Amino acid sequence: GHNGLVSAAYLQRGGLKTAVLERRHVLGGAAVSEEIIPGFCFSRCSYLLSLLRPQICSDLELKKHGLKVYMRNPHSFTPMLEEGVRGAPPRSLTLGPDLASNQKEIGKFSQK
Repeated sequence: GHNGLVSAAYLQRGGLKTAVLERRHVLGGAAVSEEIIPGFCFSRCSYLLSLLRPQICSDLELKKHGLKVYMRNPHSFTPMLEEGVRGAPPRSLTLGPDLASNQKEIGKFSQK
């Protein structure tokens, strides 16, 4: 995954030879998208890029090597594992940068 790659890069910069292996059937660790619920593809945790320290980006010259960060809108989409009501599709929660839109979305579940 991406943490292993960062660790290996720092070790190599320090003069050590490294090999990075992936335990799972897909490459990328938390930075992959997978179908967790049938019909819905989810980011495993790549939203955590916000936790990537600027120092790592600088040290490893990630932008020079092609790193591009795209802001998501919406920020998240959460389908509910439920049957639809009276012919309506199952509920979902979509959140983004707009406070009023977020309040409206949350209001589908609670007016409080």
